[in-house]
Amino acid sequence: MVSKNPYVLFNCVEKTLKPKIDFFRSVGCSGADMVRILTLAPYILNGSVKNHLIPSFELLRTIFGSQQNAADAIIRRPPIIGRERWSKNFAINVEFLRTIGIPITQVMKMLNRSAACVVATNAPHRFRKDVEFVMEMGFDPSLSFFVHALDAKGFLSELGWEDRLKFFRSLGFSNEETIHMFKKQPSTLLSSKDKIREAVEFYINRFHWSPTQLSKKPNILLYSLGKRIIPRCSVLQILVSRSMIDKSVMVSSLLVMTEGDFLEKFITNYKDEVPELLDAYQGKLKFDEYNFDPWTN
Repeated sequence: MVSKNPYVLFNCVEKTLKPKIDFFRSVGCSGADMVRILTLAPYILNGSVKNHLIPSFELLRTIFGSQQNAADAIIRRPPIIGRERWSKNFAINVEFLRTIGIPITQVMKMLNRSAACVVATNAPHRFRKDVEFVMEMGFDPSLSFFVHALDAKGFLSELGWEDRLKFFRSLGFSNEETIHMFKKQPSTLLSSKDKIREAVEFYINRFHWSPTQLSKKPNILLYSLGKRIIPRCSVLQILVSRSMIDKSVMVSSLLVMTEGDFLEKFITNYKDEVPELLDAYQGKLKFDEYNFDPWTN
């Protein structure tokens, strides 16, 4: 907390700090809640109780319908009350969302994601542009996936968006394919460039998939190669080499399976006949080549 807001050390405990702690306790925040709030947003202690915290909290109570809902919102995403202008931005931006038909339940879902910070910290004019951008792409404001798209776009400025398009073009994707990936999985454009590049090179070099094919299943670009993709491919390689499954298996579908489903279908069902499957899944066995046909629709 001090490393983020060293000025807190200059504050008088009784006159400055204690009244703010007392305020949060009075609206329903526990000691553990205060630890979370002040660790994530220690600059809350810089604002006046009378001129900042109380008015900001009243705005949130109006938006969310009750004191408890407002307190829960702050506990989930402390930055929404962290600075005076953020609280005002949040109120304006939430009201805008409601005028275009987004129910308050959707706004509450935003608070379970970093989108809450996007709604709070972005100036209203930029926020509206991001909302309009996402809606023009075809995202339905009444559906939860709209939240994911707005969350992602909120972290990308116009220059950031163009930079991402340029980056994916350098990997062989067209602008249309990159936008298609954003529509299917908005987080694709926020992921580390190194991670995306490594994944694309793996699929192109090892599986001979094209960028066009990859754009149809962008989720697989977000999975860890070392923890998920390569271990699963090692398991498949063993099963295919022993003719226990067909080598034309739809690999892309197996990569997106849940952990439980993959374990049950490809390890538990064969572990007695092929005991080394578990070693392969744990990364102890790796293969330089795969002889199955990793085609994707």
